[in-house]
Amino acid sequence: MHSRIFCVGICIFGLLLKIRERFSLLRAENEEAGRTISLHKCQMEKMPAQRAQGGMGLEQAIIDIRNMYKIYNPGENEVRALDGVSLAVYKGEFVAIVGHSGSGKSTLMNMIGCLDTPTSGTYFLNGQDVSALSDNALSAIRNEQIGFIFQNFNLIKNLNALENVELASQICPDHFDPVETLYKVGLGERMGNFPAQLSGGEQQRVSIARAIAKKPKLLLCDEPTGALDYETGKEVLQLLQDICQTQGMTVMIITHNSALAPMAHKVIRFRSGKVTSEEVNATPRPIADIEW
Repeated sequence: MHSRIFCVGICIFGLLLKIRERFSLLRAENEEAGRTISLHKCQMEKMPAQRAQGGMGLEQAIIDIRNMYKIYNPGENEVRALDGVSLAVYKGEFVAIVGHSGSGKSTLMNMIGCLDTPTSGTYFLNGQDVSALSDNALSAIRNEQIGFIFQNFNLIKNLNALENVELASQICPDHFDPVETLYKVGLGERMGNFPAQLSGGEQQRVSIARAIAKKPKLLLCDEPTGALDYETGKEVLQLLQDICQTQGMTVMIITHNSALAPMAHKVIRFRSGKVTSEEVNATPRPIADIEW
């Protein structure tokens, strides 16, 4: 009787050992799977965003921002100019960043234009992580890949229109012909004039010509019509829309005017340093059809 109980006990003990071994094996497999998933997630976080491209594989985002913060005066009185911003923009899109003054949209443009660096977060520009590059590296990227158009034109007063545009050829070896570029923006007959001899709309056209002459991948426009009258502003916006369509250039405008939203492929609304909404227009409207 005792020997039978002893044998049964041995069998149960052996079975428990096998169960324990199997449990340990399963736990090890789960831990390895978890490490693999974490590694894959980490690798994905280091890759720029992609989207399907009409049966032609995946298209890489030209702008990919993830969880970006820009904090001034960290501590009790800190100001979060950017508060966890994430967005993606693709080649050839016309994008409007819309928000009131003080919403953080100009700070965002400074980050996108590599004029400043974030407190934290990741920024891929054309597939390259530029979040923590040196000032010299950021300067090279600005010169080679980004064109800027500002509200106040920023032309050099003692240079004529052609000479202002020729500045781009001194920065970028691969550039459009300055004379041809001025003709494209309707100033072929005014290229010898100095800024003081040009109207506000003409000065902004020179600014646009200077920006696009260096063949940028990205054109950033900060309130490009803010210093212009209504009709001239519409002409400048139509020119920017045409550049996007004919050159395949990615164009981003920063504006407080929400009425401009229908002209963009994508509208990103901004408030208190955050993206509050993102809308996609399958068929953007010509600026000539928009009133405000």
